[in-house]
Amino acid sequence: MHATTLVKPVLPAATEPDWSALLTRSSLGLRAADGRFMPLPVSLTPYQLTPAQWLAAQHGASLLGRMLAAIAAEPHWLLTWLAPILGGDSLPARLGRLLQESGPARAQGLALMRHDLMLDTQGQWRWVESNPIAAGMGPLNDLWLELLRPHRPELTFADNQALARQADFMLQAAKSWAQNRGRSRANIGFVVEPREDNIFDQQLLADAMARQGARVQRLTLADLEACLSGGSSEGPLLDLQGEALDLLYWRTGYNAADYQNEAQWRLRSELERLDILLCPDMALQLAGSKYLQLQLSRIFASPESRLAFGRRFGFTATELAELGALMSPAMVVSQLHPEQLTKLIAQGWWYKRQDEGGGNVARGEQALVWAREDSADSGAQLMAPIAAQSRPEPLDKLVRGEMLQARGHISELGIFTLGDRADYGGYLLRTKADTSLEGGVHKGFGVLDTLVLTP
Repeated sequence: MHATTLVKPVLPAATEPDWSALLTRSSLGLRAADGRFMPLPVSLTPYQLTPAQWLAAQHGASLLGRMLAAIAAEPHWLLTWLAPILGGDSLPARLGRLLQESGPARAQGLALMRHDLMLDTQGQWRWVESNPIAAGMGPLNDLWLELLRPHRPELTFADNQALARQADFMLQAAKSWAQNRGRSRANIGFVVEPREDNIFDQQLLADAMARQGARVQRLTLADLEACLSGGSSEGPLLDLQGEALDLLYWRTGYNAADYQNEAQWRLRSELERLDILLCPDMALQLAGSKYLQLQLSRIFASPESRLAFGRRFGFTATELAELGALMSPAMVVSQLHPEQLTKLIAQGWWYKRQDEGGGNVARGEQALVWAREDSADSGAQLMAPIAAQSRPEPLDKLVRGEMLQARGHISELGIFTLGDRADYGGYLLRTKADTSLEGGVHKGFGVLDTLVLTP
């Protein structure tokens, strides 16, 4: 455990801005339940990587993005590997059943994913998880880089460009979709929470697309219910003003609690029968589930099944080896003998539930409690811990208006990929105490960070 102490800013006063005021002016934060603006916690000590490490991370993320997009294109194969949990109540189980029952899709999936990686003590990038739905915070991270860069002129920052790349990717897809149907203007719907706290990240994307001529609107699941009830079951989806929507970009819908009734679950399959782009569709979302990640770790553990996977999905032997090196062993909790379960938890294995976001990973005693609570078809799993590199330098960070300094941090690099080719789409870098399992900035577990390249 490393103590955290208050310190004065490390830069000369003449070059050091009022960071809290700058974050507030730039809307780099969240909206509290009472409507107040809350600046995000940020790191003023960038994460150092060599150019080779940075390129390796981008390459690994691209391989993961290509793999998950290819799997999503084969829903029967995907559902076969998800079959052990489809009888449960987890979100992937419910979505999987909907996908089974939905029949041929008319909608088209659009892949915008984030792949979270950690550098281990051997210098190998390791795959933590992927997020093919509501993969956010990249635009805010991009903004933080642009605010910090002028005050660190001596550093070589890795370009982020999440905002421009993601906005352009979605806009061009929506424009092409609209033009092919004789419509002159792209109409894009952000599917959001009724009381969205991460609104500023979303607004950056929406504004960037609107500046290029798109119509962008915010729609809740209740709004989508209303849209579906008033239109055709097979044509385009009409918005509340009666105009055809070209793209739905999901920023909610990744946890079961997001769906307030059965009608909101059913709309996921109903949307698949319409003439629309879905970012993501159900297959893409399921391809990024933790349970499929577990199944992939099993497939890649066997040379024979790994090669068969490569033949099916078009990966070379070299690419398969690179993908395998990213993966960590994982086991289904319900298939473990109690003594084996207790032993692995004592060794530090991570207990992972199928829900997304903070609060769904545990170690130690909490993991044992969850193991007693969870049903056999919950999809709960144990994942071998990643021995992440601890950063040697002290970290200066701004948290709730206070400048702090502490040692003992690890960084998690999320790289966004765009489309079936998994082109680079920016990054989200979060830094947390090396004693913490959770690193989400949104839930307050970590700080937003930037990346510099060093020889």
